[in-house]
This record gives sequence, structure tokens and C-alpha cells, in this order.
Amino acid sequence: MIDPAMLARDIETCFNVTSSEITPAMIQRHIDRLKRLGTKITNDTQPSRALAKLVTRNLSFLNSKEQEMLLACEVYVVPLPLCMAYSKAPNTIIIGNGLLNLITACGYWANFSETIPLPLDKIKPMANFPTISVREAIPVFLFAMMYRHYQYGEALPDFRSLMMDQSGTFPDQEVKDAIAGAATFILLHELGHLSLEHHLEDKQVLPIDAPLAVHQELSTYQRKELEADDFAMQAIQEKLRPLHIAWINMALNFHLIRETLLGERCNRHPININRLAYASVRSKGKQLTPANYSEHLEGMGNSFTNIETNNSIISESNKMPVLEALSRNEIISQLKFMDEHLSPIGMSVKNITEDNSELPDWTDLLV
Repeated sequence: MIDPAMLARDIETCFNVTSSEITPAMIQRHIDRLKRLGTKITNDTQPSRALAKLVTRNLSFLNSKEQEMLLACEVYVVPLPLCMAYSKAPNTIIIGNGLLNLITACGYWANFSETIPLPLDKIKPMANFPTISVREAIPVFLFAMMYRHYQYGEALPDFRSLMMDQSGTFPDQEVKDAIAGAATFILLHELGHLSLEHHLEDKQVLPIDAPLAVHQELSTYQRKELEADDFAMQAIQEKLRPLHIAWINMALNFHLIRETLLGERCNRHPININRLAYASVRSKGKQLTPANYSEHLEGMGNSFTNIETNNSIISESNKMPVLEALSRNEIISQLKFMDEHLSPIGMSVKNITEDNSELPDWTDLLV
């Protein structure tokens, strides 16, 4: 069991040491809510049980030692929309429900974004942004809704509705598998922190000898994160380690896109393009998909560098919307406008622009 007051102190510490765009008001609101709780938080809640069931699907992929270590951990899913995960010695892992919901939303967002037809690259619908096509703009505006959830705890739209086929069913087993993989990676990463005793301030951290996609002077904290990523890969049976690339990519996808669009860096974790580049190198080139993953990372690295260089100019000139400045109503207005170009080809984002639209809790998607 977890004492709510202790959890509130943990959250304060986490967000004081990590550069984050999550609004302090939202963090404080949930800290106050935790402090008012009169009962201890247990790991016998529906989200915690659902996470255990989800990760059980992947236990057979792990080495026996790491299986035993993971099963010996106490894992708690905290019922708050905060995007966080951390571990406490000797064997406790805590995950915010908001992180799992965000990963779920990002899975459906990525799946839909990949299906937008190439011909929509030729349609440039916005007079203010003449170089941006429908195919480029829709994923950005959809992502902006996730970003507002991340910042302010706003309701996530039902991205799953984007995948409904003509029979009225959701062909989303692939997304569910990806969610299970991302959750498994998060738990293994936190298990790595525990196993490597990263909670000890004087614990030695090995230097990182691997090329990174974007230049970055890594601090001790950041090297610990890469060590924990590496532990997660080593925990997987050797012949199945290419799965690590898929799992870590899914777990980090939201923050990878966030950093790439906004050119942001974190002082506690390596930028996510570098975490993926490191994972790619450590997997010895055994990429699962896509086949040209290294080339993809190089392209993402170039995009990150260009956006980081130009971000201040873009903000000052107001030539394009700054992601965090877009209100929910402005985003919905843009999506409704874009929907006019999707309808003729049998696609639509209309369902997720309704005011009562909200992604079901991730636990509802596992049945």
C-alpha cells in the first residue's frame, strides 16, 4: 500500500527535477487531491490489475531472472491523469494512469496518421500556411489535442473511433499489442533503475559509447536513463530482442513527437530521439520494423535539429501556430475544416471533434 501523502511528496519531487510543460496548477491540484485522501492506495485496483494482465501477455518473452524480479515488484497505477512513471527501492514501481491513457491514444493516432492517403499531400488548404498539406496538418492538430491532455489534463478525444471500419468494428489488435509492449518496456525500464541501484546518488554510471542522433552532453541522470533502457533490452530473450525497438518506440512516441515539433529538451532524461538511437545501436541493427530504422532516426534527428534552431524565430514571427497556444476550440475548428477534404475519400475526423468525445479508459480496450 502507498500512503497518499508520500505519493504527493514523490510527485512534487518528480516535477521539480524534470523540465516539463505540464502546468504547475494541474500538478498542485492533484497533489492537493492526494493529500485529502484518507485511505492508502493499493495495487488491487482495476487499473493495476489490468496492467498486470496486460504485461502477463509478454512475460514469456523475458529471461527467467527478470520475470521473477518483475513478478516480485509491487506495481501501482495511480488514478491521476499525470504522465509519470518512477520506482522506489526496494521493489515498488508507480505509474500514472495518464501515461497509459496517453500511450493508448498515441497508438491510435499513429495508426490513423499512417493511413492518410498520399494524394492529400497536394492539397494546401490554409492560406496562412501555404506549404502545409492536409496530410501533414491533420496529425499535428490531432497531436495538439493529446498535448493539451498532457499539459492540462483535458479529456482525450476518442482516437479509436478513427479506426472503425465499414462493419462497425475496430481492427485494433495491433494497437493493443503495441500498448502491451510499451507498458512492458516501462516496467522493465523502472525495474532497471531498481536492479542497477540508481536510487543511490553515489552509484557509478558507465560512460555511453554510442553515436547519438543529436549532439547532447549527457549528465549522470541522463546516463542512468540509458542504462535502464539497456537493462530493459537485456531482459528480453536474446532471439526476441528486436521487440525492444518496437516497445520503446511505442512508449516514447508521444514525447518524441513533442520534442520534434517543439524543439524541447529535458534536463533529467536524454531527448527521446537519442534514447531511440541508443536502443537501435545496442540492438546491433536487428530492427523489427521499419527496415530502414536507422535512416528514419537520422531523418528525425535532422528534423529535431532544424526545429530546435528555428523555434525561437517561428515563435517571434507568428508565422505558424505554437502548439501549446492552441485552445481546444481552435483545434476542433481546424479539424472540422480539414474533414471536408477527408470525406470524399471515405475518411473522417468528425467523431473526435464532438464536445462529448473522449477516449475510453485504456483498461476498457483490453477486453
